[in-house]
Amino acid sequence: MVTAVDGVVPEHDRTALGLGALFAALVAISVWTSAVGTLARLATRWVDGASLALLVVSAITSLGGLALGAVAYAWYRDLDLRLALPRQGSWSTALAVTLAPAALAVCVAIAGNTLFDTGLSAMTQRWVSADASAGSLIRLAVLPAAFVSVGYGLLFCGVVYEGVRDLLPEHAVSVAASLVAVFWLLPIDVGPFPTTPGAVIEVVLSLVFGVAFGMAVGVLSRHRRSDAPLRSLEARHAAVLALAAVGVLGLATDLTPLAQTVGDLLWVAAFGIGLSGYERTRSVWVPIAALAVFQTVLVAVIHVEAQLGLALL
Repeated sequence: MVTAVDGVVPEHDRTALGLGALFAALVAISVWTSAVGTLARLATRWVDGASLALLVVSAITSLGGLALGAVAYAWYRDLDLRLALPRQGSWSTALAVTLAPAALAVCVAIAGNTLFDTGLSAMTQRWVSADASAGSLIRLAVLPAAFVSVGYGLLFCGVVYEGVRDLLPEHAVSVAASLVAVFWLLPIDVGPFPTTPGAVIEVVLSLVFGVAFGMAVGVLSRHRRSDAPLRSLEARHAAVLALAAVGVLGLATDLTPLAQTVGDLLWVAAFGIGLSGYERTRSVWVPIAALAVFQTVLVAVIHVEAQLGLALL
């Protein structure tokens, strides 16, 4: 139980509870997005054409799920989503951040193909036909990527970063990036709504370990300000750290095979770059642009791999 003096919650607990609640919001928005996506797929039964149906599902899921969920949470928490353009003097930073994740993806693809005979398609678990036309790539990959970028940009930068900034302003980027990384690596996705027992268990475990991780980051962030050793932590804080450690260990043991792990970490790096750019420019459009360009380049590189016969290596 959290103890308080004169109704004031201790700083350790306030930060830990705040970060834990923020992670719970991420899981809730993810589940909401899955529900929206399921309804969107049902609605597209009346849409003519597979490519148009995919585009509609992507738009509704990303904008009505991720983006709307992020905006609703930001409104509830009174967070500023920073929808303005980059602040004066930060346009060069905005450009660098927009291009950096895509450049990193190209470098990883070159290294993977030349050094390890492993293409970017194997790393990201995406495949593109070598015969795909430019028009089909735009409809089936580039436009959906733009929708997804808006959703994740608002969620990870406008919501996670701003939520962390209220609690730990001096470490907002690093803490937000760690929360986003764990959320991305956990078995939570925006696919079909979790209705099977296995899917429900995955969501529950992700919620438990994710909230524990967020709370552990809060405890450690406040504790490191003092010179007291970790053994001086209260029992409830030690329990949170232990549970978070179990979750992190589980994630570490699940990071296989190596190629797919590199692909996941490439996404994590892209999110981290976007978060850093958001802090420097104070505009959510910068990480949105960075993620959109990043995903477009992923598709372009994978398409080139397919044309060169490298996609299945």
